[in-house]
Amino acid sequence: MDARARTQPLAFLRHLAWAFYYLVLPGLAFPSLLLLLRAATWRGHLGGLAAVALVSLPLVWRLRRNRRWPVAAAVAPVILAVIALPLAAPSGVPPAGSGVVSTWPQAEGYRRYSLWNLVPEIDQAAAGISAAAVFDDRIWRATGRIRGLVLPAYRELEADPAFASLGSTMNYAYADVLGGTFDVGHFYAYVPQHAAGERLPTILFLHGSVGNFQVYLWAWKRFADRNRFVVVCPSFGFGLWDRRGGAEAALRALDRAEADLPIDPSRVWLAGLSNGGLGVTRAGARAPERFRGLVYLSGVVEDDWMTSPEFVEAWRGRPVLIVHGDRDDRVPMEYVSALVPRMEALGVTVTLRLHAGEDHFLFLSSLDAVLADLEAWVK
Repeated sequence: MDARARTQPLAFLRHLAWAFYYLVLPGLAFPSLLLLLRAATWRGHLGGLAAVALVSLPLVWRLRRNRRWPVAAAVAPVILAVIALPLAAPSGVPPAGSGVVSTWPQAEGYRRYSLWNLVPEIDQAAAGISAAAVFDDRIWRATGRIRGLVLPAYRELEADPAFASLGSTMNYAYADVLGGTFDVGHFYAYVPQHAAGERLPTILFLHGSVGNFQVYLWAWKRFADRNRFVVVCPSFGFGLWDRRGGAEAALRALDRAEADLPIDPSRVWLAGLSNGGLGVTRAGARAPERFRGLVYLSGVVEDDWMTSPEFVEAWRGRPVLIVHGDRDDRVPMEYVSALVPRMEALGVTVTLRLHAGEDHFLFLSSLDAVLADLEAWVK
């Protein structure tokens, strides 16, 4: 066999590899560019620049024309990111006495130098908002408003050393989308100052779609401090609480929190934001004896579930709070307005708090008013 015949299979494999690279290049370049352009911190910009450089490196190598500087320019930000980002990665261990808790499963553990901890969650959120806007017209129309609500809250969070030390759980949301492991038993919690041996009332909070953002616990802190409540925020992947295992994940987190934290099991309220409402309905029907009341914050409401014999039997004569914006375009107010009288007719004690002019992002845009509703209702 001559040299030309021997190199033909290798040439075919090279062409196949380049074809595959050109095929996946747009999918890799899009999130990298979004992170570079939309990041809110230097770590995010550096991570985005390194990602763009890494994705483009094979193309730069192919087009280099025997010049070294293009390759060096592509490699430089990657090397800088590898050195700088791990030094600034959060420890994952909040300071003792801060009240901030992040309980990671022993098998999984906290991975400080993973990609989702090297790039701050604020930057992942900023890039994610822009990415979602491409596929969702409602987010596209409200992109500026959403960024204006989310990013300032994250900046306040990162100014608090205890919250800045938290590691991100966005990997569970990404794994959920890609078909990987997402329900591993993680939860965030906040415990206010309390006396030794004292047991506190508790909010078990189920996050909405996209994942268990750190900013949710930060938002709940002011309620917890004012009312001396423990707040427990379990992680459940992308937040599809209506799937098999959603209710069990919420109850499992409560079991673990009651074992580890100063919680009074007789004073626990179950709350859910947006898609978390699906989990509130299911966990509330599964174990009604565990909760004093149910709270839906811009929550997804389901007529068939919330008027079903199982749910009504569990919550007849017991309190349910619904806090909603009258301009919510994801869970339209018409659904809520039609459901509440039906639940009341079946004997469920429903309190509806309607916020005029507010949309689906009520929990961040009108946080103090929402927490005031909850404080008055709980008392």
